[in-house]
Amino acid sequence: MNKEKTLRNKSIIFTIVTIVLWVWAISYLFVILWTIITSLRDGNAFAINDKSLFGFNDKEILPYIEKVWTFKNYSKAITELKDEVTGTTFTGMFFNSCWITCGFVFFNLIYKVLTAYGLAMYVFKGRSQIYAFFVLQMILPTFGSETSSYRLLSTMGLIDNPLYFISLISGHGMTMLIFYSSFVGFSKTYAEAARLDGAGEITILMKIYLPMAKSVIVALAVNDFISLWQNYAGIMVYFPSYPTLATGLFAYSARAAYVMDTPTYYAGLLIANIPIFILFAAFNKTMLQNITIGGLKG
Repeated sequence: MNKEKTLRNKSIIFTIVTIVLWVWAISYLFVILWTIITSLRDGNAFAINDKSLFGFNDKEILPYIEKVWTFKNYSKAITELKDEVTGTTFTGMFFNSCWITCGFVFFNLIYKVLTAYGLAMYVFKGRSQIYAFFVLQMILPTFGSETSSYRLLSTMGLIDNPLYFISLISGHGMTMLIFYSSFVGFSKTYAEAARLDGAGEITILMKIYLPMAKSVIVALAVNDFISLWQNYAGIMVYFPSYPTLATGLFAYSARAAYVMDTPTYYAGLLIANIPIFILFAAFNKTMLQNITIGGLKG
């Protein structure tokens, strides 16, 4: 009787959680739909008829507009959105977004993967102390350190310089701890078997353990890519001469309200996020798949 009651209570809780998650997901879909519809509206109509969610009556408010919804804002975003200081066009900002974001993701992950792999797979004197130091470094407050870091990088000539990526040579942080927990969970029997077959340490890392940690690496890489692709503050501080789509759209967001061109801003926003949609669609199965390991040598 108690078992049936417990199962019934779990079923009720599961149903409630499912409903809440569905409502949450639908709310996000509504926001995306609203953004898409708004990007198709006339700028003046959107400013005047701001109480209408989707602008069905825009033509009644402004009879001179040809259509309620139009794709002209997308072409306008590509041709007119640009950085006013450097004169970089939409295409140039898109290119800057690609190489800066990919560079950040690559250098940020490669050092953390190597650090985590070394701490997890090799036994050496001081390993525990290094791990404890990394954890302690995360606990200590770093508020106010950005100014000193900026001054140091400026003295080294790394501000507004692609060589800034050198400053990312660091193995600490939450990402490293996640990689560390993944590598610790892998059996070292694979490495021992590979060494018996004559495999070197780089081969063991590249052909055995990195493929095993693929889902974790991809998940963190995609997460970092999304975060950095949308980061405008860091680019404005460290790469002012290389404006990205994030910095360009941030600057245009303030101007759009004055020129009654908010729909063009939303159109540019949607175009700018296309790489994120493609990336997530391409790697969502890899990110969510379970890691299955088998085939140990006897």
